[in-house]
Amino acid sequence: MTTPTWSQHRRVNSFYKNATHSPDTTFGVTIDQTRILPSQVAIMTPSLEHVFTMRMYTSPDKALVIPEAKGNNHRIIAFLTHGHIKGSGLEAELLPGGADWILRDPDTNTGHLDIRVQFRSKEGHGIYIHFKGVLQIDEKWMEVFTGGPKARTLEFGENEWLGSPIIETSHPELKWVERSAFVSELRWFIDDDGSVAVENAVYKVKPSRV
Repeated sequence: MTTPTWSQHRRVNSFYKNATHSPDTTFGVTIDQTRILPSQVAIMTPSLEHVFTMRMYTSPDKALVIPEAKGNNHRIIAFLTHGHIKGSGLEAELLPGGADWILRDPDTNTGHLDIRVQFRSKEGHGIYIHFKGVLQIDEKWMEVFTGGPKARTLEFGENEWLGSPIIETSHPELKWVERSAFVSELRWFIDDDGSVAVENAVYKVKPSRV
């Protein structure tokens, strides 16, 4: 069967908007003697734009671990003491009081993130960030968390550590963050002096365009 062209895809999309269809998955239309099924219609997907990088220092040895906090789950509270956020014209300092309240499922070694942090920009504006996410607690992650001899900075993507930040701010030039959606990828970062930080690359989700 001939592969539909992009112009044919666009014509089929227009046809779908103005037609009533059967739920039958074999339903299709014929254009220029080419049979096109719904599964062949081009689907556009959102894209990502890197906008911020957060680096939040913590002391894993001072984290509060509460076993069997909810049923058989474990609660891990990692305090975030200092750090910064940079990007898109913003540079701000992490203020005290932030933490990640991780709920760990021991059956799957999945950590459910609940991070709340606050920053102050150089101009004195406040930025509050709250995000949920998931973390696969594997050997590489635990090596850093426990201060093991093989602890090292991890590359983004070495383990599954993802979030979805929601950002609030009083900064007049950053109000766009309050009407935007974000996703983020996290990793362990270890400084030359041995200090341990969570580094968080934040991406703005840009809507698909036809």
